[in-house]
Parts: sequence; structure tokens; C-alpha cells
Amino acid sequence: MNVDDYTQIDFTASYQLTDELNVFFQAVNLTDAAFYKYTGKEKYNAQYEEYGTAWKLGVTLSNF
Repeated sequence: MNVDDYTQIDFTASYQLTDELNVFFQAVNLTDAAFYKYTGKEKYNAQYEEYGTAWKLGVTLSNF
């Protein structure tokens, strides 16, 4: 099995609002990279996966 070049770029940021409250943001696979695996030559596909970009925004509450 051979795996094609694959680069996934992610981004994460968070901000502590108070001692108990944290806000965060995540972006996964910003370049919308696909994963491709093949046997022998590239034209013989074994696995191809596309997930798109995922976004997450949330808060974390602790010590309540």
C-alpha cells in the first residue's frame, strides 16, 4: 500500500474569560485535504476519504 502526500492544517484558539470560564474555537482540515491510498500505481485506488472542514465553538466551565 502507498499513501499519497497528505497535509492537514488545523487551528485552535482559546481565551480564559474568568477563573471558571474558558471560550474556545477549533477549525480542522482548513485546506479540505483528501486522504488517498493506492496499491502499486496511483490509478489503483484502495482508499479515498474526504471529510471537509469542521468548525467547533464552545465554552468550558470548571470548578462550579
